[in-house]
Amino acid sequence: AINTDSCVTEMSGQIDLCRKPTAKLISPTGHVCSSPAMNTITVLNSDPDVIYNLILNGTLNPPLQSRQGNGTSLVFSSIDNNPTHDLYFLPGTYAFNAVHTCPSIQCDSIFGNIVVDQSPQLNAGNDTTLCSGPTTQIILHATASVYDTNSAMILWQDLSSIGIFSNPHSLITNYTPGATPGIRTLILTIHGINGCFGTTKSDTVYVTIHTLPVVDAGPSQIICSGATATMAGIVSGGASTGTWTRSGDGSFNNPTLMNAVYTPGPGDRNAGIVTLYLTTTNAAPCPEVKD
Repeated sequence: AINTDSCVTEMSGQIDLCRKPTAKLISPTGHVCSSPAMNTITVLNSDPDVIYNLILNGTLNPPLQSRQGNGTSLVFSSIDNNPTHDLYFLPGTYAFNAVHTCPSIQCDSIFGNIVVDQSPQLNAGNDTTLCSGPTTQIILHATASVYDTNSAMILWQDLSSIGIFSNPHSLITNYTPGATPGIRTLILTIHGINGCFGTTKSDTVYVTIHTLPVVDAGPSQIICSGATATMAGIVSGGASTGTWTRSGDGSFNNPTLMNAVYTPGPGDRNAGIVTLYLTTTNAAPCPEVKD
């Protein structure tokens, strides 16, 4: 009888037997997470006359890596001078094709089962800038995959403890930052599943709250016909520059100066009155303010 643990070939009436490689214990085994901290697969007690080929998703040719047994533990590392062979960055099912080469026949067997699961993926969204106000609100729209969808495993946090989430346990939620100017640091955390159970993934969104702009065109003035008027404007708060405009036909020597000089035109003198306006020019994201 021929042992089924052997390979058989017949040449010139002679039957040759070749021993199939013995299945070995491997580490890790079962489901694991595609984590950079786990970047090796080890064949325990490898046979020195056997070549061990690491394969992915049943693909024998070409194998990811090949190692000659050494009689002890044989380590396959993601660092093998080929950056495309990042074992634990590439989800899938890994196994070993063990090959025992005899004089007239090659005998192999497949053993091992390591399922590398994708770690949780998360994008909390883009940073944003808002204008200060008691009713200011934005919609946070995060995206995620391969994660625990149980709401208890999803959490938004505001490190400033100022803002309020309508639902901190949802990827999509309304956020009210409050009127206090400054930067809100929002952190979203999700949890992994399967082999990545117990792992977390976090991403951060920064929300910047700008101060409302303040503008003061200064006091009203009475001047003599033919005279000029020197402005005394002030721009503050969430803006630092402004520009002057007028209702009449006069002119400013420089409309961007807070102390611009206005020369009334003929229409102004005939009307006996003109209105001058100072408007902020760099208040974004707040609306421009005029006085």
